[in-house]
Amino acid sequence: MIPVLPLIVIVVLLGCSAIFSGSEVAYFSLSHLLRERIAASRLLRHRLVTHLLSDPERFLATLVMANAIVNTAIAIIAAFLALDVALALHAEPAVVIPVEVIVVTFVILLASEITPKVFAARNAEHVALAVAPFLFAVAVLLYPFAGSMAAVTGALGRRVRERSMKPLNDEEIKLAADVAVEHGTLHAHERKMIHGVVDFPDVKVREIMTSRVDMAAVRLGTPPMEIVEFIRSSGHSRLPVYDETTDSIVGILYAKDMLKYLPNKRRLERLDIAKILREPVFIPETKMVRALLREFQKNKVHIAIVVDEFGGTAGLVTLEDVLEEIVGEAEDGSEKMVIRVSDGEFIVDGRTPLDDCARETGIRLPPGGEYDTVAGLVLTQFGHLPHRGEEIRINDARVMVESVRRRRIQKVRLKVVPQEEEGSA
Repeated sequence: MIPVLPLIVIVVLLGCSAIFSGSEVAYFSLSHLLRERIAASRLLRHRLVTHLLSDPERFLATLVMANAIVNTAIAIIAAFLALDVALALHAEPAVVIPVEVIVVTFVILLASEITPKVFAARNAEHVALAVAPFLFAVAVLLYPFAGSMAAVTGALGRRVRERSMKPLNDEEIKLAADVAVEHGTLHAHERKMIHGVVDFPDVKVREIMTSRVDMAAVRLGTPPMEIVEFIRSSGHSRLPVYDETTDSIVGILYAKDMLKYLPNKRRLERLDIAKILREPVFIPETKMVRALLREFQKNKVHIAIVVDEFGGTAGLVTLEDVLEEIVGEAEDGSEKMVIRVSDGEFIVDGRTPLDDCARETGIRLPPGGEYDTVAGLVLTQFGHLPHRGEEIRINDARVMVESVRRRRIQKVRLKVVPQEEEGSA
């Protein structure tokens, strides 16, 4: 005859195991707002829940330890019960014990793990409050053991985190980005941005600046009307102003500072440009870009004059140059790619596709297999990287380089050659 008491004990222990398993899900799935609401209550069960969660690591250790003890007891009692059954039925223990292990494992998984956890996940608050007195008693009983277990697991966890959180070096980050692009989880422009951020600390100002040869600047004493026209045609919102040569920069002219003078032509003509200049910021060409960004933030400016080792002007650098170094060349949706200066004369962005240029200007430029933009055509026609002011004849147009930055042709001026000029030429 099968003893009844061991069966009753197993059922009770299964119930305890179900409480411990379900409580692990219920307590640690309570939202932050729900925990605050429970903590604000003076009811006993609410106060017990708050106390148990006050030390989550110790509480979790208590649940795990209690569940392990109960499940071990179930397995031992079930094994003895299986031996009794084997003796009663005159069966081989070697056959009965494996069957007992399979049955007990299935029962524990179903009755004490899966079912209570699913139920607790759907009724977290009710379960947490219902079992709080029982869990508090168990926590008091296992207090010294749970504390030791929490300390050990906490130390091991910190060791594992320290090893797993070892930072990747720069090359590993770039390699990870390359692999991600190959697997389709990153786009090419995202990889370019990651590479830019990684390489950012090693870049010097001289590598991203606009050289003095290609720098757009105006001379102090230039008539204001000419300056307005230059700003309109070049598209620059900030211009260095020099005295005799570009080695003597005296200030930075902001286009917005001239706006209030535009409605009154006479007032504009009498304007003394020197009175509205901003103080220039000078930096050495060897300065690191990261330090430059901090200087921009400190001085609340977007442009700086770069000087060489002899104190002469090497070029200029803008906040846009810094951002482009990180994320690639900025695509300004509001920036016009083709600006009409006069009849038959245009300022064209180097990135403009040849088809778009022809449609906007009416000027037909020769296509090529190795390029599809205006900058690509001009670079091919020159055969070298031209400087600002260099000029070349292409079909029925005279092309003059307006600006070059970081070894890229930024803007060109296209002008239709009149027929009589073409004939005389």
